[in-house]
Amino acid sequence: MIFFEQVHLTEADVSDYLNGKKGSVSIIASTSAITYQLPKHLSQFGSIHPDIRVEIAEAFTREVIESIRSHKHELGIIIKTNYIDDLVTIPYYQDELVIVAPTSITFPSPKIKFEEITSHDFILMDGSTAISTLLSSSASKLGKIIRVRVQVNSFETVCRMVEAGFGIGIIPRKIAQQFTRSMDIHCYSIDENWSTREILICYSANRTLSIAAQKLVNYLENNVL
Repeated sequence: MIFFEQVHLTEADVSDYLNGKKGSVSIIASTSAITYQLPKHLSQFGSIHPDIRVEIAEAFTREVIESIRSHKHELGIIIKTNYIDDLVTIPYYQDELVIVAPTSITFPSPKIKFEEITSHDFILMDGSTAISTLLSSSASKLGKIIRVRVQVNSFETVCRMVEAGFGIGIIPRKIAQQFTRSMDIHCYSIDENWSTREILICYSANRTLSIAAQKLVNYLENNVL
């Protein structure tokens, strides 16, 4: 009798995994996404689907793309970039890059051309981040070189170093707004087309998503804050 009950429970569990009621999803996300939108969305998804385990890792966009291509993770969240035709991409949300500056530095208008700030010292995230690559490329087109004074490992530390007067930073607006409330720093818009960025959900084009992963994709796609 006990044997048949155990078999029945096992079959029920298998059925739950097959129809996506249970399962696990591995997701790797850019620092921008994991600092802003993603945690709240994953928490909400978890309350709706408590038997789907979501494992999450943080990485730079370049590393996210490499991980998805090698199938180390099932889903990725990246900044839109070139050369990702081998990935399936789905719009997630947009963000806007802004300048964060100490109160000791003032600019003539609330919207600044990038060329106007290239003479300042910059505080950037350590490593080959999407923002660092973008700024270096944009400066190169102007015949300029970014003067990196400090490299740090979080957006919060960027803002703290800015507040201390070490230079200026460029970070997503929604993240900057979290720190302008408590720090003595100001935000300025950037008058460049590249200041608006597309954040994408992605997965390998030669991989079939699990039902659990597809449920997560559908939720993220339809529940942008």
